[in-house]
Amino acid sequence: MRPIRIVLFIAAILSLFFGIVWMIAAAYNPTRAITGFLMLIMGGGLAFVAWQMIQEPMPLESYESQIIRLAKRHDGRITVNDVSSEMGMPVKRARTILDQLSRKGSCELQFEEAGEFGRDVYIFPEYQRKR
Repeated sequence: MRPIRIVLFIAAILSLFFGIVWMIAAAYNPTRAITGFLMLIMGGGLAFVAWQMIQEPMPLESYESQIIRLAKRHDGRITVNDVSSEMGMPVKRARTILDQLSRKGSCELQFEEAGEFGRDVYIFPEYQRKR
């Protein structure tokens, strides 16, 4: 989690907490209700912005270095399912990132027969062991 998200969540929690305190204090002094209401709105807005930042996916380029490290661990041969399961991302997103790496020339796409069916294997030649 990026530090800005943490700061936004802390600010949201504090604003919401003090907004509630001010609204309770408004029972004794009604002019505090305006301040409490504004703090509640501000806290809700900060929480919404922080939540939106968490929900936005990372750009594809940020995954490339992680996939290359994964390819090193798998001796230069990985599949879409390897990436999907080990990085916790949907299969469609994993395929998109691997295809992007293939277009850039970082890896080669090969079809490997496995029984009745086959699978796409992405080969990273520079990370394969010499046999």
